Amino acid sequence: FVFLEALDIHMEKLTENMIHWAESKLGSTAYAGWCLSFIEDALEISNGIEIFGGSSAKESCETSIPYNYEKSRSGEKK
Repeated sequence: FVFLEALDIHMEKLTENMIHWAESKLGSTAYAGWCLSFIEDALEISNGIEIFGGSSAKESCETSIPYNYEKSRSGEKK
């Protein structure tokens, strides 16, 4: 959660905002089958921040800095 410390926002407030946003979506089918997108939007939209993430957990992992750093050190293509 280094990015949270950098933003100087308390985790409790981020979580409260996410819960309120998620509760406002009760009954909606807009995120049916899109669990990762729902969680990402809950964090970003409710807190007015943007965090890059891929379309899937796998893609997010593959585009993260530590993942690419290790690949570049080993000579493997990104």
